[in-house]
Formats: sequence, structure tokens, C-alpha cells
Amino acid sequence: EATRLNYLVNDLLDYAKLQDNKIKLNIQEINISMLLANIYDTYHHINNKLHLDLIMEDDLMVNCDANRIEQVIKNFINNAINYGNDQRVELICRKIDDKIMVAVKDYGKGIDPQDLPYIWDRYYKVDKTHVRSNIGSGIGLSIAKEILQLHNIEYGVDSKVNQGSIFY
Repeated sequence: EATRLNYLVNDLLDYAKLQDNKIKLNIQEINISMLLANIYDTYHHINNKLHLDLIMEDDLMVNCDANRIEQVIKNFINNAINYGNDQRVELICRKIDDKIMVAVKDYGKGIDPQDLPYIWDRYYKVDKTHVRSNIGSGIGLSIAKEILQLHNIEYGVDSKVNQGSIFY
């Protein structure tokens, strides 16, 4: 419960700062491939039951605030772990035309089309049942949305019921 409360407090503080435009981005050119490899190593090291695949091209460079983008990616991975039924998650990074696409894919139950417009809203839960084992604040996707909008990055989700979701 202490861990859960810590996540909640930190998420609420981040969200409040984002809403008040008090977070200044530290934009630098980074190797997003290396960032993803580090994230992969972290999850692989701490969760041996998770089947996490890293599918990426090497040495892709982007301009962003690395800490904030890492926060978004970890949020997407945590959601995939919490809502993906078989604990299989893919972390994907590809160059498409002149853009770099980073995505997290799960093979869970997916999101009903009627819920898709609301998943970026704070405290919105697709699954209304309380699951104590899922650590989260309910505002993770709202925080991700705010960070991505600050970066002027296109984001979204593709999801099919009983087939899983891809957050990008």
C-alpha cells in the first residue's frame, strides 16, 4: 500500500505540474534506440515472468526530453503488463518515412471501441473492477498525453477486443 500511495502522490504531482505548465522540457538529441534498450533491460531484470520483446532499429535519433519520454514508455509498458492477459509485451521502435514510431503492444483483452475516446481522461478505467495487484494511479495515460502534447508528438492507440492494444 505504501508503494501504491507513493505512485499516486508522484503521479498527482506530475499531473498538476503538467496542467499548470510548470514542467519545462529538457529537449536534447538522444539515441531513442539506446533509451529503449535500457528500459528493456530494466524490465527484463526486475520481472522474470514478463515476456518482453524488443523490436527496433539501431541508432535512431530523436529530439526530446529523455526523462519524460521514458516516463511515457514505462507507463505504456506498465499498462500492457496490467491489462495484457498473457504477460507478453512488445516494445517496438521503427523509422517510418521521416518519423520515428515507438509503440508498446500487448495481447490482452483489448479495449471496447466505445471506451477508446475516454482512455486518455484522468481516472477513467475501462475495467471498472478494482484490481489490487495492479499498481497505478488512474492518471498514467493522462500524464502520457500531456507529455506527448508538450513535445508535439502524434500519439494514439489501436485496439481490438480479444486481440490486444498498441499504444504509440
